[in-house]
Amino acid sequence: MAANRAVLIQTGRAMDEVIGQTCFRLTHDTSQPCGPPDHTCPMDITRQRGGYAATEHLHVDCQGNNFYTEVSTSAIRDQQGVISQVVHLSRDTTERIRDEEERRQLVAAVHQATEAIIITDTKGRVQYVNPAFEHLTGYSRGEICGSTLAVVDGQQVGPRLSQRLAAVERGNSWGGRVECKSKGGATLELETTVSPVRDREGQITHAIVGQRDMTREVQLERMLRQAQKMEAIGTLAEMTAVIRRLLDGRATKAAVATPNKG
Repeated sequence: MAANRAVLIQTGRAMDEVIGQTCFRLTHDTSQPCGPPDHTCPMDITRQRGGYAATEHLHVDCQGNNFYTEVSTSAIRDQQGVISQVVHLSRDTTERIRDEEERRQLVAAVHQATEAIIITDTKGRVQYVNPAFEHLTGYSRGEICGSTLAVVDGQQVGPRLSQRLAAVERGNSWGGRVECKSKGGATLELETTVSPVRDREGQITHAIVGQRDMTREVQLERMLRQAQKMEAIGTLAEMTAVIRRLLDGRATKAAVATPNKG
């Protein structure tokens, strides 16, 4: 076996530790060749079929650390066309695999979140909504994607949800309560956050909106304020009645104490 410097870096071994080793001992630290179902051996495929083969393997370095690699093999033939050597290339894909796994976990978390999640482009057009949004508003993903958030804007005075995206264009986040409407016309009070999403170069590419239904809480707050107002009115009426009774009592006493001049 011959190897280049990249193999030494990838496996953490010196050249004299590599020369003469089998590929499965070097990359898998095992005495047995790779085989299905865990590891299809591209080296065997190339030797048997004479063509190019590629797969992904989980390799191990000299310290026992696992790393993902994309492995490909191709044949070198002699003048008679017989395979004399096999070129084995391996590219470390650990970072890509981990990035993909993080993305899968993020997608699963957003999809399964109990809060409504909306992702828009920089023009405010909806690109994605999660099932919680569909359940909350009654709009399906097919109905809302491609539209702007003006579809769910409520009738409140002041900036609406669709207008809050202007903060994202300036690179800012925004949080507060907004009024929206469901597909059926019901008013929804939603605790809302709007944040920019940036690419690797720091450019804003999307906005993400998170919403939590506060409709019931807002209704209870209004009921409480109304009750407090009525209680205050009731207290004031009671105080007025007491004062009136006191005034009437004083008037009566004054009338009794005044002599009858007739």
